Amino acid sequence: MKAQEVDQALFPLFIELIDQNAKVSIRKTLDLWHHPFRGLSAAAPDVVTETIQRDYLQKLALATQDGLYLVPKVIELILANRPTPSFHT
Repeated sequence: MKAQEVDQALFPLFIELIDQNAKVSIRKTLDLWHHPFRGLSAAAPDVVTETIQRDYLQKLALATQDGLYLVPKVIELILANRPTPSFHT
């Protein structure tokens, strides 16, 4: 099938799709969305529920310095093909 034949076959379907979409009423849906604060949902209260676990989590890290996590230089590891990571300082 040539491109022109495909265009001729699909064009009426495309026009029909446009006509069907024009008939669809989205007014009811839009009425629900017209204002962001209308009909607020019952969300969870905005309160802090977690505790600070910084010291515990830093103990689990491979390397830390001055309260910061040190990350391996991944590109250097790949290029050097070394089994042990070196860390940024």
